[in-house]
Amino acid sequence: YVWSPDYARIAYDWQGQVYVADGDGGNVRTLGPGVAPAWSPDGKRLAIERASDKGPLIVVVNLDDARETVLVGGSRPAWAPTQGIASQRLAYTYSSGAAISPSIYLIDLATGATALLASDGSAPLWSPDGGAIAFLTSRQEIAVVTLVQGSVSTVGAGYSCAWSVDGKRLAFLSAKPAGKPMAWDRESGEIKALLD
Repeated sequence: YVWSPDYARIAYDWQGQVYVADGDGGNVRTLGPGVAPAWSPDGKRLAIERASDKGPLIVVVNLDDARETVLVGGSRPAWAPTQGIASQRLAYTYSSGAAISPSIYLIDLATGATALLASDGSAPLWSPDGGAIAFLTSRQEIAVVTLVQGSVSTVGAGYSCAWSVDGKRLAFLSAKPAGKPMAWDRESGEIKALLD
Protein backbone atom coordinates (compact mmCIF):
# COMPACT_ATOMS: atom_id res chain seq x y z
CA TYR A 1 0.00 0.00 0.00
CA VAL A 2 1.37 3.40 -1.04
CA TRP A 3 -0.21 6.71 -0.12
CA SER A 4 -0.58 9.41 -2.77
CA PRO A 5 1.49 12.58 -2.13
CA ASP A 6 -1.57 14.38 -0.71
CA TYR A 7 -2.61 11.30 1.34
CA ALA A 8 -6.08 11.36 -0.26
CA ARG A 9 -5.68 8.02 -2.10
CA ILE A 10 -3.81 4.74 -1.87
CA ALA A 11 -2.41 2.49 -4.57
CA TYR A 12 -1.71 -1.18 -3.98
CA ASP A 13 -1.20 -4.47 -5.72
CA TRP A 14 -3.06 -7.65 -4.92
CA GLN A 15 -2.93 -10.95 -6.76
CA GLY A 16 -1.06 -9.41 -9.69
CA GLN A 17 -3.41 -6.43 -10.19
CA VAL A 18 -2.88 -2.76 -9.30
CA TYR A 19 -5.69 -0.84 -7.61
CA VAL A 20 -6.30 2.77 -6.57
CA ALA A 21 -8.76 3.73 -3.84
CA ASP A 22 -9.72 6.74 -1.76
CA GLY A 23 -7.98 7.01 1.59
CA ASP A 24 -11.05 5.63 3.37
CA GLY A 25 -11.13 2.55 1.09
CA GLY A 26 -13.95 3.78 -1.18
CA ASN A 27 -14.00 4.25 -4.96
CA VAL A 28 -11.73 1.31 -5.76
CA ARG A 29 -10.46 1.26 -9.36
CA THR A 30 -8.54 -1.52 -11.07
CA LEU A 31 -5.65 -0.29 -13.20
CA GLY A 32 -4.79 -3.68 -14.66
CA PRO A 33 -2.00 -6.18 -14.20
CA GLY A 34 1.12 -5.15 -12.30
CA VAL A 35 2.90 -4.77 -8.98
CA ALA A 36 4.96 -2.17 -7.06
CA PRO A 37 2.97 1.03 -7.81
CA ALA A 38 4.81 4.35 -7.35
CA TRP A 39 3.07 7.74 -7.33
CA SER A 40 4.25 10.70 -9.37
CA PRO A 41 4.86 13.77 -7.14
CA ASP A 42 1.75 15.50 -8.52
CA GLY A 43 -0.42 12.43 -7.81
CA LYS A 44 -1.69 12.26 -11.40
CA ARG A 45 0.24 9.17 -12.57
CA LEU A 46 1.40 5.83 -11.29
CA ALA A 47 4.46 3.90 -12.41
CA ILE A 48 3.99 0.15 -12.11
CA GLU A 49 5.93 -2.99 -12.85
CA ARG A 50 4.16 -5.25 -15.34
CA ALA A 51 5.15 -8.76 -16.47
CA SER A 52 5.69 -9.47 -20.17
CA ASP A 53 7.08 -12.28 -22.32
CA LYS A 54 10.41 -10.44 -22.47
CA GLY A 55 10.62 -9.73 -18.73
CA PRO A 56 9.22 -7.01 -16.47
CA LEU A 57 8.34 -3.60 -17.90
CA ILE A 58 7.91 -0.17 -16.32
CA VAL A 59 4.53 1.27 -17.33
CA VAL A 60 3.19 4.74 -16.47
CA VAL A 61 -0.59 5.02 -16.06
CA ASN A 62 -2.33 8.40 -16.32
CA LEU A 63 -5.04 8.26 -13.64
CA ASP A 64 -7.36 10.76 -15.35
CA ASP A 65 -7.92 8.74 -18.53
CA ALA A 66 -6.19 5.38 -17.78
CA ARG A 67 -3.80 5.99 -20.72
CA GLU A 68 -0.69 3.81 -20.44
CA THR A 69 2.85 4.42 -21.63
CA VAL A 70 5.42 1.61 -21.65
CA LEU A 71 8.73 3.20 -20.66
CA VAL A 72 11.45 0.59 -20.46
CA GLY A 73 12.27 -2.93 -19.36
CA GLY A 74 12.75 -3.01 -15.59
CA SER A 75 11.21 -3.45 -12.17
CA ARG A 76 10.61 -1.63 -8.88
CA PRO A 77 9.99 1.89 -10.20
CA ALA A 78 10.68 4.80 -7.85
CA TRP A 79 9.59 8.29 -8.82
CA ALA A 80 11.80 11.31 -8.07
CA PRO A 81 10.12 13.03 -5.11
CA THR A 82 10.36 16.69 -6.13
CA GLN A 83 8.12 18.82 -8.30
CA GLY A 84 9.06 20.35 -11.64
CA ILE A 85 11.63 18.84 -13.94
CA ALA A 86 12.77 16.31 -11.33
CA SER A 87 9.29 14.77 -11.34
CA GLN A 88 10.03 13.58 -14.87
CA ARG A 89 12.62 11.07 -13.59
CA LEU A 90 12.21 7.49 -12.45
CA ALA A 91 14.76 5.17 -10.88
CA TYR A 92 14.30 1.46 -11.49
CA THR A 93 15.98 -1.93 -11.31
CA TYR A 94 17.11 -3.69 -14.48
CA SER A 95 18.78 -7.05 -15.09
CA SER A 96 19.62 -8.46 -18.49
CA GLY A 97 19.68 -12.06 -17.28
CA ALA A 98 19.35 -14.37 -14.29
CA ALA A 99 23.13 -14.78 -13.96
CA ILE A 100 23.77 -11.02 -13.99
CA SER A 101 23.33 -8.83 -10.91
CA PRO A 102 20.58 -6.25 -11.28
CA SER A 103 21.53 -2.58 -11.70
CA ILE A 104 19.95 0.75 -10.81
CA TYR A 105 19.04 2.97 -13.76
CA LEU A 106 17.47 6.39 -14.15
CA ILE A 107 15.10 7.34 -16.98
CA ASP A 108 14.11 10.84 -18.03
CA LEU A 109 10.45 10.63 -19.02
CA ALA A 110 10.65 13.79 -21.15
CA THR A 111 13.46 12.49 -23.39
CA GLY A 112 13.45 8.72 -22.82
CA ALA A 113 17.18 8.85 -22.02
CA THR A 114 18.43 6.27 -19.53
CA ALA A 115 21.56 6.34 -17.35
CA LEU A 116 23.24 3.69 -15.23
CA LEU A 117 23.49 4.80 -11.59
CA ALA A 118 24.84 1.68 -9.88
CA SER A 119 25.98 -1.59 -11.46
CA ASP A 120 24.89 -3.78 -8.53
CA GLY A 121 21.58 -2.83 -6.97
CA SER A 122 17.85 -3.25 -6.66
CA ALA A 123 14.85 -1.66 -4.90
CA PRO A 124 15.77 2.05 -5.34
CA LEU A 125 14.52 4.50 -2.70
CA TRP A 126 14.86 8.26 -3.32
CA SER A 127 15.95 10.65 -0.59
CA PRO A 128 13.28 13.31 0.07
CA ASP A 129 15.44 16.02 -1.55
CA GLY A 130 15.92 13.94 -4.71
CA GLY A 131 19.70 14.13 -4.45
CA ALA A 132 20.44 10.50 -3.56
CA ILE A 133 19.02 7.00 -3.95
CA ALA A 134 19.40 4.19 -1.42
CA PHE A 135 19.32 0.62 -2.70
CA LEU A 136 20.10 -2.99 -1.81
CA THR A 137 23.14 -4.72 -3.33
CA SER A 138 23.43 -8.40 -4.27
CA ARG A 139 25.70 -8.79 -1.20
CA GLN A 140 22.73 -7.80 0.99
CA GLU A 141 24.20 -4.40 1.78
CA ILE A 142 22.52 -1.02 1.85
CA ALA A 143 24.24 1.48 -0.45
CA VAL A 144 23.56 5.07 -1.51
CA VAL A 145 24.33 6.73 -4.85
CA THR A 146 24.42 10.53 -5.11
CA LEU A 147 23.07 11.97 -8.34
CA VAL A 148 25.31 15.05 -8.58
CA GLN A 149 28.66 13.32 -7.99
CA GLY A 150 27.55 9.88 -9.14
CA SER A 151 29.42 8.33 -6.22
CA VAL A 152 28.27 5.16 -4.47
CA SER A 153 28.74 4.68 -0.71
CA THR A 154 28.16 1.39 1.08
CA VAL A 155 26.21 2.01 4.27
CA GLY A 156 26.38 -1.48 5.76
CA ALA A 157 25.00 -5.01 5.70
CA GLY A 158 21.25 -4.88 6.09
CA TYR A 159 17.84 -4.48 4.48
CA SER A 160 14.54 -2.57 4.58
CA CYS A 161 15.71 1.06 4.60
CA ALA A 162 13.77 4.32 5.04
CA TRP A 163 14.87 7.97 4.77
CA SER A 164 14.20 10.57 7.47
CA VAL A 165 11.83 13.36 6.40
CA ASP A 166 14.74 15.80 5.95
CA GLY A 167 16.83 13.23 4.04
CA LYS A 168 19.79 13.57 6.42
CA ARG A 169 19.56 10.06 7.85
CA LEU A 170 18.80 6.60 6.54
CA ALA A 171 17.34 3.99 8.89
CA PHE A 172 17.78 0.30 8.12
CA LEU A 173 17.71 -3.12 9.75
CA SER A 174 21.16 -4.60 10.25
CA ALA A 175 22.13 -8.05 9.01
CA LYS A 176 24.29 -8.75 12.10
CA PRO A 177 22.80 -8.73 14.62
CA ALA A 178 19.78 -9.55 12.51
CA GLY A 179 17.04 -6.94 12.50
CA LYS A 180 18.68 -4.33 14.76
CA PRO A 181 17.43 -0.81 13.82
CA MET A 182 20.35 1.37 12.70
CA ALA A 183 20.68 4.94 11.41
CA TRP A 184 23.27 6.22 8.93
CA ASP A 185 24.13 9.93 8.92
CA ARG A 186 24.33 11.11 5.30
CA GLU A 187 26.79 13.92 6.03
CA SER A 188 29.24 12.25 8.41
CA GLY A 189 28.79 8.62 7.31
CA GLU A 190 28.43 7.61 10.96
CA ILE A 191 26.19 4.66 11.85
CA LYS A 192 24.42 4.41 15.20
CA ALA A 193 22.08 1.85 16.71
CA LEU A 194 18.61 3.29 17.22
CA LEU A 195 17.51 0.71 19.78
CA ASP A 196 19.08 -2.04 21.86
